[in-house]
Amino acid sequence: MLREVTKKDVHYVARYYAHEDVLVHGTVVDNRITRSEGSWIQRWQEDRIRCQARRSTSENECTNRFHRRLILKDVGVPIYEVDSPARLLQALEDCIKGHQELLKAGYLHRDISINNLMVNDNSKDPYRKSFLIDLDMAIPSSSGAQCSLARTGTKVFMSCHLLLGRPGHTHVDDLESFFWVMTWICIQYPVEQRKATTLPTWNQLPLESLGLLKKGLLEEPFRLTKHFTPRFQSLTQCVDELAKIMYKEMIDRSVKSARRDDCAKLYNKILPLFQRVREELR
Repeated sequence: MLREVTKKDVHYVARYYAHEDVLVHGTVVDNRITRSEGSWIQRWQEDRIRCQARRSTSENECTNRFHRRLILKDVGVPIYEVDSPARLLQALEDCIKGHQELLKAGYLHRDISINNLMVNDNSKDPYRKSFLIDLDMAIPSSSGAQCSLARTGTKVFMSCHLLLGRPGHTHVDDLESFFWVMTWICIQYPVEQRKATTLPTWNQLPLESLGLLKKGLLEEPFRLTKHFTPRFQSLTQCVDELAKIMYKEMIDRSVKSARRDDCAKLYNKILPLFQRVREELR
């Protein structure tokens, strides 16, 4: 998939260079081998929710995946290493543009997290100063797979909709994940300014409990912004506005399904917000 994305020259997404499959005694390493050897597969399954208990046993089996080494043309550091509010907004804006471009190219990312958004201030390519990586969970956006009952993503950044077990993973869920990435960074970084909060416990909460908690936080974002570190306190109003956008989208979604024709509308609400706040910070 990444090779196809690279051929299409999708901006703000890391580009493919080369890959190789890992072999052990001449055999390709995949999930079946790692399961039989009792290695990391159990933790991997817990951390990245692939399966839904309501599905049949055969449907509930995880997709067989291969151990593959990938070389990318683009390098960077995780987004949480940004050193200013303006740079965080620029990085989020670029990565959201990358997500939109990826969707236009026919793919839905489905795993927006702090480790999948990268920055590179030394890049001379304006489309690679901030970019998305890891299309491991991406699917063709025209596929019916996004309408399945499976919940996919990194748990603490997943949308309320998915955590509550509601069917259909769309661009809306990924855009809500950007909100959780933003708030996580504003609360947790820089480490030396961090306050004691319940965020580190989110990964231990049951999915539905975390979904209900997040729903309440979207409705009352001051419960998040009051914990912002001094570095990111200037983004309080921006996060309040973004929470209102995402909360309204969540409520509207409960009465109607998101159509592909409507995709641009949500991007066109979020991107101008970031651009305006960046200008105000100058």
